[in-house]
Amino acid sequence: MIGEILAMMKTNKFSAENIAFGSGGGLLQKFDRDTQKFAIKCSMAVINGKEVNVSKDPITQKDKKSKQGRLKLHPTGLGQFRTFSSANETDAMFSSYVDVLETVFENGVVLRDQSFDEIRKIANSYL
Repeated sequence: MIGEILAMMKTNKFSAENIAFGSGGGLLQKFDRDTQKFAIKCSMAVINGKEVNVSKDPITQKDKKSKQGRLKLHPTGLGQFRTFSSANETDAMFSSYVDVLETVFENGVVLRDQSFDEIRKIANSYL
């Protein structure tokens, strides 16, 4: 793209000294949620007081199917975790899982204020 811009400038008799090119993250790293295989999506909604499972299941990219239902991140061993979904478990089984994630920010309100050292200590307790 830069070559095309410079060629157009030369054709129109502009000096390259009149322009500056920036370099965004896409030019340097090309990291995004697809590269990292990570995204946050809606998995459950409450409609008229009823829980409704929500998921994404693209026809063209089956590997991008998302989880649905209420989710819990459950410790399964030393530093190992597994996400369990209410859509795939009985109510009794789903309620038996411990959820290590907790809400810290909701609807513009900070529910739990933590220092980076406190967060690091919690993370290290699972290792």
